[in-house]
Amino acid sequence: LKDLREKLRYLMVDEYQDTNYIQERLVFLLAGEHRNICVVGDDDQGLYRFRGATIRNILEFPNRFDAGQCKVIHLDVNYRSYPEIVGFCNRWMDTTEGEHFKFEWENFRYPKSLRASRRYEGKSSPVVRLSAVADENEWHQKIFDFIQGLKKAGSIKDYNQIAVLCRSVKGERITNLLDYLEDNGINVYSPRSGMFFKRDEIRLAIGCLLLMFPAHISKVINGEYKYLGKTATDYYKECAIFANEYLKREDSLDLRQFVKRHGIEHKSLQKGTDYAFTALLYQLFAFKPFVSWLDVDLSSGVMDSRAARNLSRLSQLLGEYEYIHNVSVLTPKIIYNSRPEILTT
Repeated sequence: LKDLREKLRYLMVDEYQDTNYIQERLVFLLAGEHRNICVVGDDDQGLYRFRGATIRNILEFPNRFDAGQCKVIHLDVNYRSYPEIVGFCNRWMDTTEGEHFKFEWENFRYPKSLRASRRYEGKSSPVVRLSAVADENEWHQKIFDFIQGLKKAGSIKDYNQIAVLCRSVKGERITNLLDYLEDNGINVYSPRSGMFFKRDEIRLAIGCLLLMFPAHISKVINGEYKYLGKTATDYYKECAIFANEYLKREDSLDLRQFVKRHGIEHKSLQKGTDYAFTALLYQLFAFKPFVSWLDVDLSSGVMDSRAARNLSRLSQLLGEYEYIHNVSVLTPKIIYNSRPEILTT
């Protein structure tokens, strides 16, 4: 510490709002008696509380010094956004405080009023606020109407030009919105959300794989995989039922025969095969409806190629499973002792 203090006479820390308690201690230890510390940050951009960051570091930084020692310089000019967006931000912060939201910004942020450095030459507003406090369905409808309006007005050519930003793609509020959009004809591409496992191509692929391993099916039905939990167990049952119903269709004869043949082979397997789970999945892709889902131009846009992209992701997950568990080919030991844990890994 002594050597470092002699070398480091001045310290500057960027993004200080994202530092944690230990990092703050280290900064002041390194500064020592010189206390030549400059920090830059924005208390409104504190995003990393989940990894231990605390907004208090920047809010209380001046209090770490004697009176008059710490100089505060306000950087309130925004060089990125148009005045309409900056003004929207200022109004948003003002209206999210008080009686309606039951929250006070006092002691949680520095008071500020941003201003933009450039002008906006566009004809329409670059930012719109849609809100429906009392009724979530009204909020869904407003967003749907807004997106439809953009399309009809020619502001966007297709829905791929719209991105939804949210805290988590698995939160109930956002999944309800995405379900609403899907139910009303606006498809959503969200591979990291639970929607991935709700897609027909994923349920059918997992269901067909399960049906090719009767030992696993019976254990899932009997609830023998205790580590899975009810959610995953119910999901596997749903996939198996979904696949079984699909295989009863007249146009699925080839796929049904393929799944049935491998189910019989795996039920009484005596020696190793020359394939593993991923290879089985790829062979499934040769049959309808998988072949039709995959027969798309991937450059045509997310909307037309969601099924292909989802199946590609599923093959990656299976490949990762085989790599982690060192599965190169299927053997009686692997089949009878392994567990259908792709959802949990």
